[in-house]
Amino acid sequence: MKKICIASICIVWFMTGIAICEERIHFTNRAIELHGFSSQLNQGDIISVYDSDNVLCGKCKVQIDGQYGLMSVYGDDPLTKDRDEGAEPGDNLSVYLNDQLIIPVNMNAIVWTQNGEHIQVDF
Repeated sequence: MKKICIASICIVWFMTGIAICEERIHFTNRAIELHGFSSQLNQGDIISVYDSDNVLCGKCKVQIDGQYGLMSVYGDDPLTKDRDEGAEPGDNLSVYLNDQLIIPVNMNAIVWTQNGEHIQVDF
């Protein structure tokens, strides 16, 4: 038997007691691109980005030790008034490395600026 949650995809196998949950990114026609470097990054690590409303709007898997990107961080689609798909201009972004908050070393805050912007964020 499996159960599907509305906010995220959650599959629960009651026979085994195992739960797998994965949030989904809503892809829109608006995005900024993040890239950067960090001695904390190892191949296979997962970087996740959330907007100020705690909506997952970017995610990537580190392919090369010490660097990541280009990682698309999606913006909200203004045509869908009833749904929040991502960040809006001026939103502060929170970045997580393997589900642990990480703080950039080359800036005070990561801000979703405007569609198409490329921003280097080092950790």
